[in-house]
Amino acid sequence: MTKLERLAWIERTFGQEFVSPYFACENWQEICDAIFTFEDRERTYGIRTDLAGGHVQGYQLPFIWKGSRAAAEELWLNHGSKLVYIVCENVPRRRLSAVALKLDHEHVLFEFNDREPECHQRDMYKIPENVRRIALGPNRFVIPWEGLLVRCFDPADAACYRFDQIYDILIHSDEDEATFTVREDGRIVVW
Repeated sequence: MTKLERLAWIERTFGQEFVSPYFACENWQEICDAIFTFEDRERTYGIRTDLAGGHVQGYQLPFIWKGSRAAAEELWLNHGSKLVYIVCENVPRRRLSAVALKLDHEHVLFEFNDREPECHQRDMYKIPENVRRIALGPNRFVIPWEGLLVRCFDPADAACYRFDQIYDILIHSDEDEATFTVREDGRIVVW
């Protein structure tokens, strides 16, 4: 699945509101138009890249986390039409990063890092003591893996973290997991 296919899958599965606004660009003019749109809205942006015409996501490709016109131009000059450029709105400030795993038809385990809000999911396990676990569902406790006992809460009790929304989607779909960020404004972005 390419990165654009992944974004489309997230929109279909979770809803369009769970994806940061983005533009898929194939040439320099489209990149400039996307940058202008974000600057006009007074939003910061980043640029992710993927293989042009690929059938799977390209890994270890260049990206720009905090975008600028100069960085975008350098990226285009170095790679040209070999890549697809996904100009997307940055998450301004994070409340937390999390991974949700459906355990069964009524329980979902959440691992999250709200102690280091700006930490990305891929980095949140680097300091294991900052990762916390809760489960949502009807039981008082669940044992997701041998030797690990996790306290369960009613989904409504986790609404402050917005976990109730992810719980509802996972329980009522065929999806088994979600990796996501909760922005400071409460909006969820699924990766």
